Amino acid sequence: MGEMTRVAVFADGKLGFLAQKGRGREAVLALPLSRLLVRLVRTPPDHAGDATALAADALKKISPYPDETLAVSCEQVSETVSGKLVLAAALPESAAEDIAAALDAAKLEVTRVDAWVLGVLRELWGGIEGAASGRVRRLVLLKEVEGLALFVLDGDTPSAIRALADTTELKRAALLALLEAEDFGGALPLREIVTVGLEDGPAEAALATLGEVRRLPPPADEGLAGLLERAADPQALNALPATWADVLRETRTKRKLVKFLAVAGGIWLVALAVLAGVPAVYAQMTARQRAASRSQARAYEQVRDKKNQVEAVRNVSNHDMGALETLRLVSAVLPDGVTLTKWNFKRGDILALDGTSETREGVYAFKDGLAALKLGEASGKEDDAETPFFKHVEYRGDLRQRNQKFTFSVDCSFKDAEEDQ
Repeated sequence: MGEMTRVAVFADGKLGFLAQKGRGREAVLALPLSRLLVRLVRTPPDHAGDATALAADALKKISPYPDETLAVSCEQVSETVSGKLVLAAALPESAAEDIAAALDAAKLEVTRVDAWVLGVLRELWGGIEGAASGRVRRLVLLKEVEGLALFVLDGDTPSAIRALADTTELKRAALLALLEAEDFGGALPLREIVTVGLEDGPAEAALATLGEVRRLPPPADEGLAGLLERAADPQALNALPATWADVLRETRTKRKLVKFLAVAGGIWLVALAVLAGVPAVYAQMTARQRAASRSQARAYEQVRDKKNQVEAVRNVSNHDMGALETLRLVSAVLPDGVTLTKWNFKRGDILALDGTSETREGVYAFKDGLAALKLGEASGKEDDAETPFFKHVEYRGDLRQRNQKFTFSVDCSFKDAEEDQ
């Protein structure tokens, strides 16, 4: 694509350009990491096909717009005997109305949506890797126009990705990212911390307590070369929302039609008279589709807010499935030798548990005990005696053995499988 690609960026509520020269009104759009939903997803070894369905489920859990269907894009970063590792991303249309308005004002049609920081990371990779190549764990912190992007890299493979609003509690965020990387990619010593464009003495001093800090200057072209390389790579992320893709297809169709009519105008004068209004019709259809998309996004937000209000009132008046009652029931089925290390409770949605067990059988017994819990044990009602307390209980990830103990993760959902979709 090279010089023929126009690269636009949107940050701090403003639309700008890293490369103005391009073809027509089309452009690649680069966004700060905080504007995208991003998650690393590992597929099972026996998984057939692409990872889009698994990635969609993972992104839906962290999306602030659970009712919106996401156009998920996946970029494979590694493949081993334990499965594929993909970087999944999506741009919720409900959170991108300001971006769409700025693109309409500039009369731009977006062909790709990428994370700005990934272009910077690709361009600076030689300096980040340095002389220590191979599977070395690094914590890389890059200053963006909106906040910061934090990566934990094992060699050239990411094990954790986070977007930070500012340097407040930076050390805590770094520790959490390193713990996530250890759980995701295994135990590795931290070789160094690399900062790019961070001019914050207290923040760097806090990072220095975790390991050696090395500074790198940001690229002079603000990551343009890296973004152009990614734009030319068909396997790279493209988090283009579905509605934007439809508009792009319609616009390209309209342009082809106009060009055809111009070439055939001298020969097909009658056909030209009939079809001359088609571009205007396409333009009206495009405008109506954009307006309908924004109207539906606002309607979705209103319905979601009302639903949340009703759910909050109902939850406040019902303690049967509260955190304390759930803790009591879970503790009652906890076998000897099983210890819980993490408890993440979201009322009416999910209870996520992490723990260790001295035996593999202890883990199985604990999962079976959770699945056997009845709602009547909490409510005391006879009608609930045969109703399961959890709608379904399943392992999250594989059962791992470490330090002569088995480490496990279990998700207990309060919703039916159909409700989770």
